[in-house]
Amino acid sequence: MVYGALERGKLHGARPKLLNESEILAQVGVMRIVQFDYAIGLIASTLNGLFRCQKTIKN
Repeated sequence: MVYGALERGKLHGARPKLLNESEILAQVGVMRIVQFDYAIGLIASTLNGLFRCQKTIKN
């Protein structure tokens, strides 16, 4: 199964900028990071991997 989540900008209309993409992609279970105008999309193969990814994201 595949899990996904969106991390939005801190302010309404703000475009988030990912600062540690290589660190997140190196984590176990993380499959892909998708950049949107309004959010950063995270895709992981495990739910725990997704939660770990959300905690370590720096934007």
